[in-house]
Amino acid sequence: MVDADLLVLLARGLDNQRKNKMRKELREKIGEVLRVPVKDREHLDCAESNEMFVILKSGSCLKRENFKDMRPLLRQALVAGCAALETYVADIAMEYVNSALRAADPPRRFRNIHMTIGDWLEHIQPLKNKGSGIRRIVQPYLRRTSSTAPSQIGVVLATVGVERWAKDVDNARGKEGGTTVRELDRITDRRNLIVHTGDRKGKGRASLTIEDVEKDIQIIKDVANAINVVMEDHKP
Repeated sequence: MVDADLLVLLARGLDNQRKNKMRKELREKIGEVLRVPVKDREHLDCAESNEMFVILKSGSCLKRENFKDMRPLLRQALVAGCAALETYVADIAMEYVNSALRAADPPRRFRNIHMTIGDWLEHIQPLKNKGSGIRRIVQPYLRRTSSTAPSQIGVVLATVGVERWAKDVDNARGKEGGTTVRELDRITDRRNLIVHTGDRKGKGRASLTIEDVEKDIQIIKDVANAINVVMEDHKP
């Protein structure tokens, strides 16, 4: 989530509100401070937001117009947030693999993970601790399966015996039943639109604001925290 948070901060900081070119007096003063040759000072410009004042040097490949649309940063912030949740769900499920192995009646989805003879020969047969070998089989399965899509989160957590994760997460978040599924379905659809179509909508690109992404990233954090609460009391 650090990447997602940083990208949103950069989008907020670089969101240019300035329409006019830097005034001549200001160009002269800044040029003097930065020791820009007098002949190059007329090319100085700036971008300005509520957070930052950015000086564009003479000869810079960046122009003030480049700071008008922060959606490229925001799209990647949302993708990074989704990737973080996918990783977290797989990671926390892995913490319960040993418990699932030792259970008198292992979860059905755990028992149904496929393993080839090659898997057995490479990962399990050489080891004295067979459980360690099974973990090597289970981990890539959980990584492949994990997603922000509620259905896939359900599959991953059911692998270690959590059957009502969405209801339990709604309760942990203090939300109405079905809220988490609806929110994650919406976020996943947007993430897929970004990754697979470049966020195309009709003939243009879909709208996306800093506030939209901040809200969705907070939802992702809330869901991850709630899953952690649910898993603390879980026994496969």
